[in-house]
Amino acid sequence: MACTSSYAAITLEVINDLRYAINSTTQTASLVANNYTGDIVVPENVTASDGVTYPVTTIASKCFYRCTDLTSITIAESVTSIGASCFAECSSLANVTLPSTITALPDECFSGCTSLKTIMLPASITSFGHYCFANSGLIQIAIPASVTEIGYYCFSGCSSMKKLACLATVPPTGHNWSDWYEYYYLSSSYAAASGDYGIHDIMGTATDTETDYVADNTVAESCTLYVPSSSLDAYAAAECWAPFLTKVGAEVIDNIVYVINTDKNEAAVILNNYSGQVNIPSSITVSETQYSVTVIDESCFYGCTEMTGISIPETVTTIGEYCFANCTGLTGLFLPASVTEVGYNFLVGTTSLAGLVCWASTPPTVGTGADGTTTGADPQVTTLYVRHLTGVQELYAAADGWKELTKLYTAIDTVESTVMAVSVADGKISVSGLSDGERLSLYSISGALLGTAVATDGEATIETSTSGIVIAKIGGKAIKVAVK
Repeated sequence: MACTSSYAAITLEVINDLRYAINSTTQTASLVANNYTGDIVVPENVTASDGVTYPVTTIASKCFYRCTDLTSITIAESVTSIGASCFAECSSLANVTLPSTITALPDECFSGCTSLKTIMLPASITSFGHYCFANSGLIQIAIPASVTEIGYYCFSGCSSMKKLACLATVPPTGHNWSDWYEYYYLSSSYAAASGDYGIHDIMGTATDTETDYVADNTVAESCTLYVPSSSLDAYAAAECWAPFLTKVGAEVIDNIVYVINTDKNEAAVILNNYSGQVNIPSSITVSETQYSVTVIDESCFYGCTEMTGISIPETVTTIGEYCFANCTGLTGLFLPASVTEVGYNFLVGTTSLAGLVCWASTPPTVGTGADGTTTGADPQVTTLYVRHLTGVQELYAAADGWKELTKLYTAIDTVESTVMAVSVADGKISVSGLSDGERLSLYSISGALLGTAVATDGEATIETSTSGIVIAKIGGKAIKVAVK
């Protein structure tokens, strides 16, 4: 149903509860202000009352300004521009999915979004506007290497922010304060483009001699800034990054970010805008020195909603708190036997995590949060698989942090099975040593059925395009199989 009103070539229409400015001249649609609530998905195109389908290319300035009941926003790839103050003061906005088609986040874009803890940024973005995330609830953010310019006090007032990774080898430059002051205070554009967002409370008295810092001193003194190791000196010399007291060099290898410990020859994986399948190697080489990957840092993948899978090497011993928090695209996870410690809430918000394989015979120690939370996994969603060794299932069933996962099954390690033999080649999994007519079922660790086969001449074979860890079930037995 559409409601319309016209202004020359522009028609305002409400389509599926979203309000658009339909431009018949440019043949495009812009999403404009309304009293939006809940979870919003901005579509790629809309069909107007004239029967024409228009691509949605723009989200207007102040479109969602002070929509305090807006909780999430997903923006289609057709959108190429977001207006100033678009989401300012959306205090309940917690989840944002940005398209890879935008190149800039404008002034005050997410200012005052106090529920926004983290945000995944596409590599297409090259600039942030003034006060872009000011007074938001960010706890961490990874700025893509594509960013070359960051606005004045972009992160001012982000009192909860503890980590900021800026991956550009050339430090992004800051906008000049006097340019921003002239536009917002001395021009007639101020009344139309700005508004009372609480910004003025943190600005103080403006002068033309103000420095173009990206954050205020309070934020910069408590937040660790991670930058490419080769660029540490450049960031130290850049005026807009000067307030950050703690600057740590990081290595970026195949889009995975590491901090190395030269004393122990070890490396830790830290935050970035991770997506798709992430394959962590057992070691990395930096300046001809090899470092074993032993730690996945706290909040490392926090909010990486587009990450669909991860391979963790046998060298990793520690997984930090909130490591996979809100990774809603993660359906299965395999923790190798080397893992001895996991932080509290490392799985909180993993709403699609149907399968968790923990291969350590002794349950890893689980941290406990101040509110008593442990793994954070949802026992109604997640099935825990452990090794089929004497006493292992009982240990997990009694262990703090693991006993809450009541859907607990054992899986036989292929190496330890003496009854059946398993082979994997060319995308085919074959199990021999079966009785004729016995049924083989193959599952992903998320619980999805991949295929079935009936044994003939003692063997059953299933073809699969799935890679990683799968579970083969024969009667009451289960076998963990690695498919390369």
